[in-house]
Amino acid sequence: MRDPGAPSWLRQIPAVEARRLCWIQEFFIAEDRVRMREPKDMPPSRNRIESPYDGEARYCVKNATEWSGYKVHLTEARDANYPHLITHVATVTDIEMTETIHTTLDEAGLLAGEHFVDRGYVNAKLLATSVGSHGIELTGPIRHDITWQGKAGEGFTIDGFRIDWDSHAAVCPQGHRSVRWKPHQQQGPGYWQSNVFFDRHDCATCPVRLKCTRSKTEPRKLALAPREEHEAIRARRQLQETDQWRRHYATRAGVEGTIAQGLRRCGLRRNRCIQGTLSQGLFGRVEAALPRTCWPGSPRRRCNGVGRFTTSRSTCPPAAGPRSELGCPMPPWSSTTST
Repeated sequence: MRDPGAPSWLRQIPAVEARRLCWIQEFFIAEDRVRMREPKDMPPSRNRIESPYDGEARYCVKNATEWSGYKVHLTEARDANYPHLITHVATVTDIEMTETIHTTLDEAGLLAGEHFVDRGYVNAKLLATSVGSHGIELTGPIRHDITWQGKAGEGFTIDGFRIDWDSHAAVCPQGHRSVRWKPHQQQGPGYWQSNVFFDRHDCATCPVRLKCTRSKTEPRKLALAPREEHEAIRARRQLQETDQWRRHYATRAGVEGTIAQGLRRCGLRRNRCIQGTLSQGLFGRVEAALPRTCWPGSPRRRCNGVGRFTTSRSTCPPAAGPRSELGCPMPPWSSTTST
């Protein structure tokens, strides 16, 4: 293909280019011999092509399950007076989808005031900006403190330090003030973090040093997210430990049934044709939505948001008003549009 006599259009064929990339990521030439790459030398899974027949499929893992393909994201409306219809579907690789879902629903005029999600859809930036950006409250747990102090349940976590955001300083639980505050950008454009350093002498002579750092010589260092995100994390971690918040978040439990229905009724686990993943998801959305277009007075599913979904059923008192030939109350709108 790279031979000077080969036609130039040959390299522009997508199928040929896909196969070339597959070979490059798996093999290399050294000393005139073809050798396999070590796993550490391969591209990360988010960029690695799994099949020359489907360039968008990626390696995925969930707990102990591994597969090559996609992940499906479903969003379902939760309204006490209307059917719980699926309002958004996406079949993509493992990327953060929350902002994409909010933007898409906002453009379609389907955005609700509150969005119930699982931990995988929540991060500090979304907690701090979702209300201001889209007017939606993001209800979901944030991950717990993953530092050794937080995991052990002892020692001085970041919440034990008093942060003076205006003067760019932090005060440790022993009353020592930081000596340096260094903002820097990380994890791609637009994400900033501040490293906060304490005096080496203060930390070396501290009587409770073992509760603060495991380093034998270096002082304690803090990594702080921007102020709005830092405060959003602290507030959510405190809130999600309360019984009231847990009861409110239990609303999301019924959404697990949507994925179960998609797997059993619509065959979402396997793609029916090459490059038809999104179409299958859309048709599955319609197929899954039809049986649930019930109204007050008939069984229906509770709650729902985004994520993996269990079934829960509830009933409402019969609604007044005209009824269809099947005996279900007629919807409040006079017409619908199909496309």
